[in-house]
Amino acid sequence: MEVTYEPYECTYPTEAPGLPVLVSPPDGTTGAPQDVALTWQAGAGLAPDGYELEVDGAVVTTTQQTSWSGLLGIGPHTWRVRAYNLAGYTDYTEAWSLFVGYQMYLPLVTRNP
Repeated sequence: MEVTYEPYECTYPTEAPGLPVLVSPPDGTTGAPQDVALTWQAGAGLAPDGYELEVDGAVVTTTQQTSWSGLLGIGPHTWRVRAYNLAGYTDYTEAWSLFVGYQMYLPLVTRNP
């Protein structure tokens, strides 16, 4: 019995994907709720295999999604994203800032004359 092998070619990307584009909340947002949703989109160029999200200088998640929801403490925060594929990582986007504030609900007081 003769065994034959067929050549198999694998193709891998030779360039990192395009730099992601941050979408929301807009840079400088104030009064954001603690349960915040951060969203971005793929940049121009090769499609990424995934994204790395950094919040306040620490990597929070690696995901294939273009959004993340989570709880942030009261106060100022920064976030940025970078994309990756088998060829490597992009640079991080410019950091965007947001300020998570208290949400107060004041009663509506009406006076009868």
